[in-house]
Amino acid sequence: MRPLSFIHLPLCRFLLRLSIGENLLFITWRIHEKLARRAWP
Repeated sequence: MRPLSFIHLPLCRFLLRLSIGENLLFITWRIHEKLARRAWP
């Protein structure tokens, strides 16, 4: 196993998890906005 791939794999996983987290945060924020708009006409 090469050292580069040994470092690269966890980094890729971390970045993937980060992007998924950002997407979830964005989606929940959008839902919150819609609910807030409905609550405050």
